[in-house]
Amino acid sequence: MPSGDLLGGAQVQYRYLIEGLRGSRYEPVVALPSDGPLRETLARAGVHAAVSTYPTWNRGEILRWGHRLWPERRRAAERLVALARTHAPSVVHGDASVAPYLAAIAQALRIPCVVHVRGRVRQSWVHRFAGHASRVIAIGEPYGDWLAQSGVSRSRINVVPDATDLDCFRPSRTSVLREQYAPIDGDDVLIGIAGRIEPFKQQVQFLRAAARVIGAGRRAHFVVIGGRNTNRPLYYHRVRSWPARHGIASRVTFTGARDDMEHVMPSLDVLVTLSGGSVMLEAMACAVPVISASPRDPATLRMVRDGEGGRVVPAHDLEALVRAMIQLCDDALARKRLGASGRRRVEALFGRDHMVQATKRVYDAVVRDPSRVRGPGSEVLRDP
Repeated sequence: MPSGDLLGGAQVQYRYLIEGLRGSRYEPVVALPSDGPLRETLARAGVHAAVSTYPTWNRGEILRWGHRLWPERRRAAERLVALARTHAPSVVHGDASVAPYLAAIAQALRIPCVVHVRGRVRQSWVHRFAGHASRVIAIGEPYGDWLAQSGVSRSRINVVPDATDLDCFRPSRTSVLREQYAPIDGDDVLIGIAGRIEPFKQQVQFLRAAARVIGAGRRAHFVVIGGRNTNRPLYYHRVRSWPARHGIASRVTFTGARDDMEHVMPSLDVLVTLSGGSVMLEAMACAVPVISASPRDPATLRMVRDGEGGRVVPAHDLEALVRAMIQLCDDALARKRLGASGRRRVEALFGRDHMVQATKRVYDAVVRDPSRVRGPGSEVLRDP
């Protein structure tokens, strides 16, 4: 049960897992909240995904709708339980934002429930799933520590890092961006940021840094890769208009959403991320150095280390970000060295097979555990 249908970083990770489970003892049965790119991608891989509409419990929906969604959530849970009964799964697994549905299915079918935590969530929400989850998967050790401090038993926490496809993302220098988005000078260092255009991704901060780098006389071109978030139209228009309003439009390219990142990523010289995420792993797998300004996300520090795979600078420190960009603009050997070390790091720690096998070990543990079904099912669908 992925939490959404867009092909963002979290959905890519679920796709890796779902595809990796095929042909194993854990044949995946997928329920999505709506039709869309994720379902289409899974279908191309031969995985059937059923659509069963369910509102999630993410913060935005709670703030917009509050308790008014409670009846629809209960009806959605009933539909999901009915769908699960037709397939008789051994374990149910999904994102923390759908944890009450996981608990409802687990209680109805008397099967274990695995909740995946991809970042910090409200402590009150941890209390909502802590008593029902057979296991909680965290994507990094700091998140595991935080879950333990929030009341989840250490014995039920497993750390499984995010991953990337090492066969798909590899060091094969391409010219996709230079060829498709003229004019980009062949001598310019190509610096990109990837992700949906929304405040969390901080594209405006990236453009501010770009203007400073250009103002310092560096030969660089900046690429904003990603489609619009329809819930954030004002921010999208702000980002799109920013280069022209600040005189750098000829040095900035917007690609929109791309479904060929395995070709786009290796055509960059540097990737900048201001929000963390598995896009760093894709860049490192392609031997593209990463500048990360997101140490607030503890998983970031596990993916890329300063001097190994890229540079890590303080969050919201524009001066430090600009210095790192200028350094990599000026030093092609440093870009090559950091890129090579990033590829080695991903090969050692973040291949998709490693993530799939680690997740299967979690499934093995809960399926064998006679106390795998936890907690009462009577209040799992109450809004917090």
